[in-house]
Amino acid sequence: MDDQNKRKYPRISTNFFVKFSRDAIDSTIRQLQEGLAENCSTGGMFIATDRLFSRGSVLNLEFNLNSETMPRRLIQARAIVRWIQRIVTHPGMGVEFLLFNGFGKHEFAQQLEHLSQ
Repeated sequence: MDDQNKRKYPRISTNFFVKFSRDAIDSTIRQLQEGLAENCSTGGMFIATDRLFSRGSVLNLEFNLNSETMPRRLIQARAIVRWIQRIVTHPGMGVEFLLFNGFGKHEFAQQLEHLSQ
């Protein structure tokens, strides 16, 4: 069975920047990191980045979905790091979405659907 058949949510190939940070007690010292979302689903995404956080870390994400059929909108979400890829030529981490700020998973699924068309 291939990875796509094992997944709870189908993934689409993407190519957009994601800003992310781990929670900090003082938000003024929170450092934003940047990575590239290479695939995404309503359940999570793979972020290609050299800045890896440990499994179980809760991250704040900010990104825009680039769709020609939908207005550009900043999406803010919280996610948990589920796995890490330490391959030197392609490091990154798989994150699972916990919640979206400002809208729900159904609306996010609609945004993703427009990306895949």
